[in-house]
Amino acid sequence: MSIKKYVTFTIIAAGIVGVGASIYTKTSLTQHAEASDAGKNNAVFSKAKEDINNIPVIKNKALNTNANYSVLEGSISRTFHENGDKQIVEFTIEQPGRFHAKHIPNAKNPNLFEESVNDGTFVKTKGSDGKLNESIPPSIAKKEKAQDLDLDKKISPDYNGTYLPFGGVNEMLHPEMFIQGALNRGKVTVKGEEKILGRDATVIVIDRDVKEGKIGNRQTFWFDNQTGIILKAVDADGDKPLRTTVFEKIKFSDKANEAIFKSLK
Repeated sequence: MSIKKYVTFTIIAAGIVGVGASIYTKTSLTQHAEASDAGKNNAVFSKAKEDINNIPVIKNKALNTNANYSVLEGSISRTFHENGDKQIVEFTIEQPGRFHAKHIPNAKNPNLFEESVNDGTFVKTKGSDGKLNESIPPSIAKKEKAQDLDLDKKISPDYNGTYLPFGGVNEMLHPEMFIQGALNRGKVTVKGEEKILGRDATVIVIDRDVKEGKIGNRQTFWFDNQTGIILKAVDADGDKPLRTTVFEKIKFSDKANEAIFKSLK
């Protein structure tokens, strides 16, 4: 089977904010969170800085989720409430640079899917049509500790080899991609704690004065208290839900099954 080779590794960041981007293009993955702040100086993050400092799960966990676990196995669904469409992403992630993932675009047809493996050297992705693409994963760079981050400036995502090339769920796994800009543009309310899949989660609501595309004017997030990963996210117009992205299954461990990272053919 022929393999198309690419030097870029595309990250689909559509789960929460509806924007796709690539690590190696000049387009920042956080552009969606800063669009309204374009042309301003670093002071635009002053509100976000205050919110981050006042919310422990974000300050201490969500800005550096990659450092908070070794292996994550899970399944995330994304439901569009207007038409009932539902997508599913199943995955195993091993820090700092391997994953196996399967994206099912239509939950009603689970036999039609695309699959991707990062074996630590290459990312190979097989489409539902059977075509195989190969790309180079992002380099594993040294990440600043969350407490050492300069919150007056744009937070750079931890670009390691655990970003998935499809499915629109990267922001659930890596909230640092967008949370600074989101906090900066809305009224933030900490609603308390709830359980999601038996895990303690901090519930945070962001209300904006105007509707923003697919995400409406209200976003509610359930942040896992131990890792900072977003366990559930609901985009809504007021009290009317538009889209729900949620973990259906989640399991943390110290070591993954080696066979899961076998390269695709």
